[in-house]
Amino acid sequence: MSSSPTPVPVAKQVGILVLDNDPSGQSALRQILDSEGWRVRIVPDTKLLMAELKSGEWSLVVANAALMGLDSPLFVTLRELASVSAADGARLRVLYILPEMSGAQFVGPLEAATLPYVVRPFHLHDFLEKVSDLLVEVKAIEAPSRQLRHE
Repeated sequence: MSSSPTPVPVAKQVGILVLDNDPSGQSALRQILDSEGWRVRIVPDTKLLMAELKSGEWSLVVANAALMGLDSPLFVTLRELASVSAADGARLRVLYILPEMSGAQFVGPLEAATLPYVVRPFHLHDFLEKVSDLLVEVKAIEAPSRQLRHE
């Protein structure tokens, strides 16, 4: 009688959904996030993002704020999803990417709602630090993926 090996539980891969319609921005974000071993899906428009959100597979949405207005249904939906605290069982975080030239219109509302954002172009380390902090908040990862070095 042979015994089959006990299956080893497979950790669920962290899913990151990216909203960006700029090919060079898409490529850079995919490369950065893939390098951490996370599953990345890039969508170029808001309708596809809304459809993907319904699946519940995502731990983080990285959204180019220039693709939505402050009053758009998507912005309102993402703001509501992002405002649920980890203590209240949040499973999803949102990180907004603001374009350097036109991002000023978003800064005030994002800061008023205490929503995280980065301004493009961003420093790789700062971006990954924000991403990993948000993933820790929703318990998608146990600890930040990169530690700051103080020299």
